[in-house]
Amino acid sequence: MDEALSSRNASVNIIREVIIREQPIEIAEAKILPSLDERERKLARAITATTLRHIGEISYLIDKFMKHPFDNDSLEKNIMRIGIAQLLFMDSIPAHAAIHGAVELAKVRGKVRATAIINAILRRAQREGMSILDQVAHERLNIPTWIKDKITQDYGPVRSEAIFEYMLKVSKIDLRIRDTSIIDSEEIQEMIYNIPIHAETFRLKQKHISVTEIPGWDSGKIYVQDAAAQIPARLFAPLKADGDLLDMCSAPGGKTIQLIDAHPTRQVTALDLSQKRIERIHENFKRCQVSGTIICGDASDTKLPDNSFAGILIDAPCSATGTSRRHPDVLISRKPEHVTNLLGIQANILKESARLLKPQGILVYATCSLFHDEGEKQIAKFLAQNTNFERLKIAMDEVGANEHIINEQGEIRTTPAENMDGFFAARLRKIA
Repeated sequence: MDEALSSRNASVNIIREVIIREQPIEIAEAKILPSLDERERKLARAITATTLRHIGEISYLIDKFMKHPFDNDSLEKNIMRIGIAQLLFMDSIPAHAAIHGAVELAKVRGKVRATAIINAILRRAQREGMSILDQVAHERLNIPTWIKDKITQDYGPVRSEAIFEYMLKVSKIDLRIRDTSIIDSEEIQEMIYNIPIHAETFRLKQKHISVTEIPGWDSGKIYVQDAAAQIPARLFAPLKADGDLLDMCSAPGGKTIQLIDAHPTRQVTALDLSQKRIERIHENFKRCQVSGTIICGDASDTKLPDNSFAGILIDAPCSATGTSRRHPDVLISRKPEHVTNLLGIQANILKESARLLKPQGILVYATCSLFHDEGEKQIAKFLAQNTNFERLKIAMDEVGANEHIINEQGEIRTTPAENMDGFFAARLRKIA
C-alpha cells in the first residue's frame, strides 16, 4: 500500500476496534499503528479522530443515502465512514483524494463488488452532505441520546445546551510549567499564554505546535495537563496533619508530580492497578527528575495499614465523559452499564481511602466525568455514610478567582463550556 492508503487502512481498523469492540482509542492505536511510519501514523490519527468526532453526523447521512445500509461492523461501512469524514470535515484532504482513497481501499481489502456503491455514496455526500446536515441540529447527532439525557437531567436545559455545543470541539493543549522562569524567553511567550487558574497553568496558542518543541520539555520543566486536571493536587494547602501523601489511580503521574513539587518535605506514594501504566509513571518521573514510591496495587484493596497517610488524592476511574474534546471515542465506547459498574468501584476506593487516612487528614476526590452520579452524588452519599468526615469548601483564591467553577457545596465543577475538561473535585477532612 502507498502511504495514504496505509493510513486509511489503519484508521478503518481503529474505528472498528472503538465502535464494535468498545476499545479505548489509545489501546486500538497501540495495537495498529506501530507498523506505520510517522507520517502515516499522523494521517491515520487525524482521520480516526475526525471520524469519531463526527460519527453521529456521518451515520445520519449514510442512513439517509442508503435504503439497505451495510452492517454496522462491516468493512464497507467503515470505509464509507472515514471517506465522509475526510470529504466534509477535513479541509486538508482534497475531495478527489478522499473518494479515490476509499475506492482503492475497498479493492485492496477484497471488497471490489462494493466499490460502485461506496463511490456513489461518497459523491452524494460531497454534493449534498452539508446542506442536509444544516437542516438539523447536526452537532448534537454526535452525542449519544443516553448521555444527552443524563447531562440535561444534571445541569438543566440551558447549561446542558452550552455543554453540548463544546463537547466535541477540538481543544487546545494545556500545560503546567513547573519552572516558571522559562516563560521569560520571547520564544516561549510566542507559544503559550497563561490561563487564570494558577500561575503555573498555560495553554498553547496554536494547535499544531508539538509540546516536545517547547524549550524545557526534555528537562521536565513542562507537563501536559488540562487546566481543570491541575486543580485537585493543589487542594492540600490546608493540610496540618503530619505524614505522607498517597496518589490513588495515579498513572500517568502528572498529579503525583504536582504533589511532589508542592510538598517537598513529605513522602509521596503513587499507586496504580496496571503495571503497564506504572511504566508511564516511571518515564514521567525520570523526565521530570523527581522521585517517589510507586506501588502496583488495587486502590479498592491496597493491603496498606490503617491511618497510613496524611493526605490522599483519588483521581477515580470514571466514564471520562468530560474529556470528549480530546477523546471523542469515550462517547462511543461508554455505555450506561459501564457507569453503573464504575459507581461501585468509586465507592469502594473512597471506603478504602477513608481507612487509610489519618485523623485530621485531607482526602481529595476527583473525576473527569460530567455526570453528577460520579461526582456530586458520590460525595454526598459518602458523607452521609461517613459522619467522621466533613467537606472543606474550596475557595475562589485556590482557582484563580474563578467563582463560576465552584458549586454551592464548595466543590469544583467544570465543563467543556468553560473551555476546560469536564471535571469534578471535592475536598474532605477526616475529623476522627
